[in-house]
Amino acid sequence: MRNNKGFTLIELMIVLVVGGILMSIAAPSFTLFQRNMQISSAAGEVVQGLNEARARAIAGKAPVQLSPRLLGVIGDGVKVVARNAGGGDIASLGFDAFGRLISNANVVMASGSVVICSPDAGNETGRSIVVSRMGRVNTSKVENPAC
Repeated sequence: MRNNKGFTLIELMIVLVVGGILMSIAAPSFTLFQRNMQISSAAGEVVQGLNEARARAIAGKAPVQLSPRLLGVIGDGVKVVARNAGGGDIASLGFDAFGRLISNANVVMASGSVVICSPDAGNETGRSIVVSRMGRVNTSKVENPAC
């Protein structure tokens, strides 16, 4: 009797079917992970922009506003919304020469927040960036953000 080495066609087909089943289970989790990383990256960019705007306002002793195009939909379907302390949407955020948070009309605000979420992911999770009156930036995860 001959001793054959290798796989039969049936064994190969079973391995391919099991691999396909495992991939179909893993794909949704990977998509959610990828979306969360995009939201986290966008939050990092907004925090960096806010901190840089505050530093430039203090160094230049003049008000600095963030670009309105930052506040809207940015790459890969991630949405950025700026709000004042009362929950109303605002067009831009900025800082005065003392590093205090100001709104569109250079009026000092009590606080402001930026919500980052993915409208096409069912609003399961997002990031909230809160800017205090004195310009301190804090970020946190939020469930079911209102985008």
